[in-house]
Amino acid sequence: MVSVEQPLPLGEAVRSLASVQTISHIHHHPDADRLDIVSVRGWQVVVLRGAYDAGDKIIFIEIDSQCPKDAIWAAPLAPKHYRVSTIKLRGELSQGFIVPLSVLPTSQFPDPANLPDDTDVTETLGITKHVPIPQKQAREINQSQQQQTPTIPFPKDLIPKTDEPRIQSFPRLLDEICGLPYYISVKYDGSSSTYFIDPSTHQFTVCSRNTVVTLPPGVTLKSVQLTKTTTIKDADNYWKPAILSDLPTKLATLYPHIALQAEVYGPGIQKNPLNVPHVKMAVFNAFNLTTHRYLDYTDLKRICHDLGVEMCEVVEEGDSFAVKDTATLIQMAKGKYRGTNTHREGIVVRPQMETRSRVYRDKKVTRLSFKAINNDFLLKGGS
Repeated sequence: MVSVEQPLPLGEAVRSLASVQTISHIHHHPDADRLDIVSVRGWQVVVLRGAYDAGDKIIFIEIDSQCPKDAIWAAPLAPKHYRVSTIKLRGELSQGFIVPLSVLPTSQFPDPANLPDDTDVTETLGITKHVPIPQKQAREINQSQQQQTPTIPFPKDLIPKTDEPRIQSFPRLLDEICGLPYYISVKYDGSSSTYFIDPSTHQFTVCSRNTVVTLPPGVTLKSVQLTKTTTIKDADNYWKPAILSDLPTKLATLYPHIALQAEVYGPGIQKNPLNVPHVKMAVFNAFNLTTHRYLDYTDLKRICHDLGVEMCEVVEEGDSFAVKDTATLIQMAKGKYRGTNTHREGIVVRPQMETRSRVYRDKKVTRLSFKAINNDFLLKGGS
């Protein structure tokens, strides 16, 4: 059995898409007389020359933000459908969008100049996260809406939703993991999924990032398990790899108290960047439903071995993490998926022993874990 240590209370990751920040550094664009490059936390953004100075307080809007179409300040984003994305301007990377504090409503913020850094203004500005939906999933959602099929939300009371913080948004995480035993895994470009035995119903349950995923009408788990080769085509992509690996039976028998979180990838999902012949799953988390904590690296590997399921590829592990700056880590995130010519999404860095973090505790997350996204992947349209 897996060792159980002191519970590590966790909450859902809350990402501040728009927040008050201070420009830490500014310099001239090397190849454009009218442009400057400013540094905000671990990000760099290209702006008009003279628009800002080092030390200015501004509102920083992160990549993946979907801005409101009716906001005057968002007009420059219209060509990109009001989405903030990674771009290159005259050869320099620009990640984020900067607007002045004056866009904040004075009724809510009468003295914006005195707002502390990290003040979240995402909701105030009407910003949401841009979440691309694969074509197949979009069709299924549309069919569900037409059939008025009720949607069951992700069970956040049982398991935290998956959402790794980006290192540029929390660069101080490098200080926390420095010197600790660590491992670095490849971030797969697929669909996030969760698998577990529901403690109340004792039924095998499958979730996407936001909802519980049920089998198609007329298809039961028992029928699919009995006739895999003929019925598997009717199962949703989230179910296919679980059924093919006999996960419902194995999980119920060996680890009924453990939830697995994995990336589902393959044909029909994000254009199949890993170039595999059929849908697969790669596990990146094991969560104890009884103690409400994620399991350590050693236990994660053991559980995946016992269940016969794949883990996300580990590209490095060591006794003492030594990277001290975000630029180096972002460079490490570059690379291609094994056996392909496709830029990988990036990497995920964690200590080998589950560790509390104080950096973003105010955002209800206490787990030390973060991702670095490959800029080559982002420039190709990834998110």
